[in-house]
Formats: sequence, C-alpha cells, structure tokens
Amino acid sequence: MNSLKLKAARVGKGLNQEKTAKKLKVAMATYCNKENGKRLFTTKEIEILTKVLSLTTLDIDEIFFDGNLSNVINNKSSAAQETA
Repeated sequence: MNSLKLKAARVGKGLNQEKTAKKLKVAMATYCNKENGKRLFTTKEIEILTKVLSLTTLDIDEIFFDGNLSNVINNKSSAAQETA
C-alpha cells in the first residue's frame, strides 16, 4: 500500500484522519493504522474512500495494490490474446 499517496489524496480533499475515520465508521486509531499500512482496508472501505476522495482506477491501483492490479489485468489480457 502506498500510504503517502493515500495521505496526499485525503489532504487534497481537505480531510484529516479523524474526519476520514468517521466516514469509514471506524475509530481514528484504526484508520491511522490502516493509512500507515499496519492494517489492511476492507473492500467496502476502499469503495467508500474511492467516492470520498474521488479516486480514479489508477489511484486505487497505485494506493491499495502498489500497481499490481494493472499488471494482473495486463497479464490476463495478454494470455487471452495468445490463446485466441
């Protein structure tokens, strides 16, 4: 997870950790641990953050999947094209 990009997106929307934790309905300490990469975000939390922070698909990939999601999709596409 890319904590710095998540923080930048949050700050860019004028949100502090406390406000963001409230939007996710978690304790501030829990959010802090998640933002710092000590705990994982749930799928639902990623969905909420996507809306709250206006994240693009690329943002989601870079923040939560370290760019690996694009690699998986590209590899599947390449494999499908090779078998066609």
